[in-house]
Amino acid sequence: MNLNYKMQLFGFWSGILYVFLLGLGFQLIAGYLPPHEPASGAAEISSIYHSDALRIRTGMIICMFSAVFFMPFSIAVALELEQIEGRFGMLAIWQVLGGVGTAILTFYPAMWWLIGSYRLNRSPELIQLLNDIGWLQFVGGLSLFMPCVVTVVLGSFMDERDVPAFPRWSGYLSLWLAIFVLPGQLIFFYHAGPFAWDGLFGFWLPVIALVLWLIMIAVLVRKSALRIKELA
Repeated sequence: MNLNYKMQLFGFWSGILYVFLLGLGFQLIAGYLPPHEPASGAAEISSIYHSDALRIRTGMIICMFSAVFFMPFSIAVALELEQIEGRFGMLAIWQVLGGVGTAILTFYPAMWWLIGSYRLNRSPELIQLLNDIGWLQFVGGLSLFMPCVVTVVLGSFMDERDVPAFPRWSGYLSLWLAIFVLPGQLIFFYHAGPFAWDGLFGFWLPVIALVLWLIMIAVLVRKSALRIKELA
């Protein structure tokens, strides 16, 4: 099947827009970087939601909306994988499912934080619970994102074309970035230190790796789309 370069470019811009909106809502508006310390008491967490309620609500609505744009980005990647497989096969389907999982992973933590800021007369312990659920799901749920990376790794090794969509180097780099994401699964065991949800291995490395991967794959999708346009 011949790809539509305009739709592939739409997938590229969707990926860029996803990163932009997520960063805009998460940090520039809601101020969620650096992350709340998991060792903080209920009163301290509750005070954050009371003082920044409007910022949190606005920022998290934007984060939830950003999830919409990850799916067309993932579909664009899946269509590239279809060219490698020769049909819409295992890798393409797994990529789309990973895209849906990542959209869910983006949407629901923002929803928990939004709910935490919605009714501020709740007990501090309940607000802390909602905050915990959001952070643990946001970082600890990155396994839902892994199919997006793994399918690109496998596709890069399978692609025998002279000009592959995902060169072999992108597969190796994706593999290394996936390794940096894995320590995020340890946040369930720690309240402080490098493996907690605000730590170097628990948060910063996984999130930086994810953003770098998204930018790299978006650039490769755009490059492939422009090549399709030239051949049309």
